[in-house]
Amino acid sequence: NTIEIEYLDIDPKDHSALTLLSARDWIRKMEDEENYAQLDFEKELDWGIITGIKTGIKFRDETITNNRTVGSTNSSHPAWKVITMDQVSGGLTPRLHGEAATSGSLTQYAWIDGDKAKQVIDPMFAAGAMTYTYDKKAFYEINEEISAAYVKADFEIAQFHGNVGVRAVEPDQTSKAYIDGELGSVTRSYDDFLPSFNLIYDVADDVKVRAAISKVMARPTFQDLSANITINATTSSASAGNPDIKPFYADQFEAGVEWYFEEGAILSGTFFSKSLDTFVFTRTTTETIDGDQLSVTRPHNASDGADISGFEVQLQKELGAGFGMVANYTFTDATVPAVEGGQKLKLPGNSEDQANASVYYANDAVSIRLSYNFRSEAYGNLTSGSQLVTSDYDQWDATADWAVNDQITLFLTAVNLTNEVIY
Repeated sequence: NTIEIEYLDIDPKDHSALTLLSARDWIRKMEDEENYAQLDFEKELDWGIITGIKTGIKFRDETITNNRTVGSTNSSHPAWKVITMDQVSGGLTPRLHGEAATSGSLTQYAWIDGDKAKQVIDPMFAAGAMTYTYDKKAFYEINEEISAAYVKADFEIAQFHGNVGVRAVEPDQTSKAYIDGELGSVTRSYDDFLPSFNLIYDVADDVKVRAAISKVMARPTFQDLSANITINATTSSASAGNPDIKPFYADQFEAGVEWYFEEGAILSGTFFSKSLDTFVFTRTTTETIDGDQLSVTRPHNASDGADISGFEVQLQKELGAGFGMVANYTFTDATVPAVEGGQKLKLPGNSEDQANASVYYANDAVSIRLSYNFRSEAYGNLTSGSQLVTSDYDQWDATADWAVNDQITLFLTAVNLTNEVIY
């Protein structure tokens, strides 16, 4: 599907045809305050198969607050003057979209010179043509208090060694925002116990077999947890957080073999499996906000999680004379049940195939690396009833550094050497 925009009789490259009728100023102030205390204890032991123990506690208290003041023009103020864009012209933009542009796409338009704009517009605002008000809808405050404790024991039995442990976490979260003009809050508390077990078997001096099983969790971002809503009156849409978002948990297992076949070299393969109880995705639905029907985009928990399995292979080898190479490939298969409403999703952010490879040269003074990265198509969030899709993508990058002397090192980085386009 394509969306075409027609500019009627306005030429987007004609500065004189574009007029500034109003302006808006958003002043955002975000504060993040964190306090924590942590105590760790570690001791080597000789208790039979137990070779050591490590334990600790941590308390963390973090509050993030978002405030916004919105300025809008007062067109009746005597200092306000309507201006055309040719008074603050900065020429035309660079050509946009490149290979992704289709016939009729906007690829260039009139551009403002920032310094000229300040000279013309700032005096009007300084004289009172801009009126500022506090935006309650943009306010949110999230407090998260986390108490955590862990204990881990190291063990060794003949050619086997590893560790076993458990982490206990108790988060208390409070999210505040203005809802229908009144300050409200949502509070959540929960307990988590996250065990883990890691085992290594030394087959030989240069061959190791590893296995691990654990339960892990990830808490939602503060942005997802915010209770506020930001409205775009122009498009009758809004974006919002969701203070009821739950963390997601995964039972995961992996097993692999590592072969250190020469100095500075490794060939390894790992199988992994994860079972997620949920995941977070965004969806746009129609909601009534202050009596208006708006298309609101906010995060949600999937009612069912996802099953993920796959494998990874890695090769690292020095080629001699300062040259070397590193390569890895990961295959990931993700099975996701239908979300609420019966819609079938692909796991957001997942690509079935990913590969990275680098060749490098290094000596005491110079280091040069050429890298290739590839990922197959990836899926994003829901918008307008469909899931966003990013096509297959590959990219070449290069880095170099030169230590001129003990005090000066020069760096050079080149990203996307072949100007690949993300679709």
